[in-house]
Amino acid sequence: MDRVSLKLKIDHPIDEIVGALESRVPDLISARSVPGVSISILRGNKCVWAGGFGVRSTETKDPVTADTVFEAYSCTKPLVAYAALKMCEEGMLDLDRPLGEYLGKPYIEGDSRINKITLRMALSHTSGLMDDEKRAIAFEPGTRWSYSTGGFYYVQKVLETVYDSSFEKTMSECLLIPLQMDASGFTSEQRFRSVMAQGHWTDGKPDADRQIPEGDADSLFTTPADYAKFLSPIMSDYQIGQQMNEPFVRVSDKLSWGLGWGIQHTDAGDCFWHFGGGPAPFNNLAIGFKDRGLGVVITTNGENGRSIFEDLVELTIGGDYPVFPWADFLASHFE
Repeated sequence: MDRVSLKLKIDHPIDEIVGALESRVPDLISARSVPGVSISILRGNKCVWAGGFGVRSTETKDPVTADTVFEAYSCTKPLVAYAALKMCEEGMLDLDRPLGEYLGKPYIEGDSRINKITLRMALSHTSGLMDDEKRAIAFEPGTRWSYSTGGFYYVQKVLETVYDSSFEKTMSECLLIPLQMDASGFTSEQRFRSVMAQGHWTDGKPDADRQIPEGDADSLFTTPADYAKFLSPIMSDYQIGQQMNEPFVRVSDKLSWGLGWGIQHTDAGDCFWHFGGGPAPFNNLAIGFKDRGLGVVITTNGENGRSIFEDLVELTIGGDYPVFPWADFLASHFE
């Protein structure tokens, strides 16, 4: 058993890890004012355990279970990237062709730089598009990294156009149905109402006025167990998984970005990850090692949720991760 394996808890009995979660998580979420959390653990490219702690709502006190549905926020983006790369594999898209060539009219009027933006740039956050819905370009495409939700909204528009369908239907047919992600969707469907978690702000108050988004590149509804069904092909699908996990642009000395995922360079090897939330009533994390088939998905229904990520990752898969010291900075970007 090598040092890295011990550090990553690859060989730790799963019942031992679950016992530690059951012992420590209730006190952890109480101390950090996180109403509820749901977790799935992956080994051998598949989910081996899923469970929940705390409550779906501080008002109803309904418990979080493995079936509780959360809003994923930016953890949606890797799914969008996967669907786009799948369409590349099928010859419907090209990574290095300007995205504007797939649309009947310019995505942005009056700025010729939009004609330079490719799918590769959008998926790696080097498109230059702003991190919002305003359809504005902040810098020359392809010259540097800057987190951009706007780039993924552009990809969304292209997917809808090429597939000739709504984003929800496109994603369902390209990804959710093939992967049997039955507990996931891109709208607040009626079937989710009885099992959905309610978001909460830092003061613990429920987000009663939340306007739930309908079908966009940041609006996945899912459970950690269902999200794990998406991670399985990321770990085992050589071509698309490799593309998503190949560092494309350097962000810092220990962080890079691939096509859809952030990549951490750790002592145990490269590790993919993505936050979802930020200053929001839900905060989520997916993190894993493609070549080791090891990972964890964490969803929380509180603005304080990211305060427990590092503890939960240590409890479930172990390891040291350079992204956590970045957490406060990154939180302002991951909505």
